[in-house]
Amino acid sequence: MPALATKPPSSRHLAMENLPQTVCLPPLKTILAEFNTPIQFHPMKEEAKLQTIKWISSFENIDKKWLAIIMQAHVDDLAAMMTHDLGFDDLVLTMRWYFWAFLIDDTMDSQQLSPEGVKNILHLYEDVQRNRDLDASGPLPPIIAIFQSVWSKMREKKRPGFEGLFADASIDYVRGLPQVTEFRNSSGVPDKETYKRHRRINVFMYSGFHFTGIILDRNIDNALVCSAEMKQLYAHLIEICWLVNDILSWNMEQRSGDMWNFVSIIMIQDNKTVQEAMDDAEQELRSQVNQWWSAKTRVLEAYKAHQDIQALTLLIDRNQLWGWFAVEWTYNYAPNRYFGSHQASEEAQRTGIVHIFPRRQEKATHAGGNHS
Repeated sequence: MPALATKPPSSRHLAMENLPQTVCLPPLKTILAEFNTPIQFHPMKEEAKLQTIKWISSFENIDKKWLAIIMQAHVDDLAAMMTHDLGFDDLVLTMRWYFWAFLIDDTMDSQQLSPEGVKNILHLYEDVQRNRDLDASGPLPPIIAIFQSVWSKMREKKRPGFEGLFADASIDYVRGLPQVTEFRNSSGVPDKETYKRHRRINVFMYSGFHFTGIILDRNIDNALVCSAEMKQLYAHLIEICWLVNDILSWNMEQRSGDMWNFVSIIMIQDNKTVQEAMDDAEQELRSQVNQWWSAKTRVLEAYKAHQDIQALTLLIDRNQLWGWFAVEWTYNYAPNRYFGSHQASEEAQRTGIVHIFPRRQEKATHAGGNHS
């Protein structure tokens, strides 16, 4: 991939100075009202959580502080929402993969690895995904050892079509990490289109879509899943998810000096206030929501006579939950991660107003930890 196109450092900081005391968030629950679905949890959520904690704690060098952060973020709740009507083994597998996904996301965001360390992780990760013998001296890094365990369980589902799609999407995600890390270590910012291109990969949603296909355990013609219509449909849902994430995580990220956020990019690129940038992000989100529903109609109409249409509809509807969970989980299950407290989250939901945090003097060691 080519290096990120960036703006000079002088423009990076000026737009982010003298921020107002508050900003008004878009009415996300109104914008995404058609995605609204009653929140249901798997009845065996607590048993699965205990099993998952015991499993992940068995790996060497797992940071207990990180595990506490994951539990505070209620990643287990997110997994229990997505699998509320599936089997216990599917719930456990989903919980394990979500724990791993948050681990690699937070590890990369907080820049705990050197450039050489990142390259080594990428090399080993691709070997695992491609089912090759690992070329490693000594014990595997926890990130790789944990994923290897999860991947072996995924493959037991014997859904080679979705396995291949999941592997391709996951490798794309991991290959994109060095350039995101490069940006975060630089003093420039990417232009908006460059940011969008990388953010689509960085959000990890393509992998999530195909993981859903694995756990739903349905036979679906690969030609349908990989059709141009389905790719377009998922593309809109990916835009929705990362836009919601950027809108809700902007305050915490700017606090630590992390500009890897669409709202900050708009402010810097277009010399806009935070409210103007937030309003622009809202319009982008509204457009993507409208395009999602149009694209879904096209898919269901195009393949209504196909023998796999019921299974395909189930796959689409299950992944559609992400549009609502992106808001509901952030506000109500991970308020400390995104707003700093339950009280701040409740105020944001009630009034739409968020009090902007003062900037820390130096970049936090856990910068960007809300991009997940």
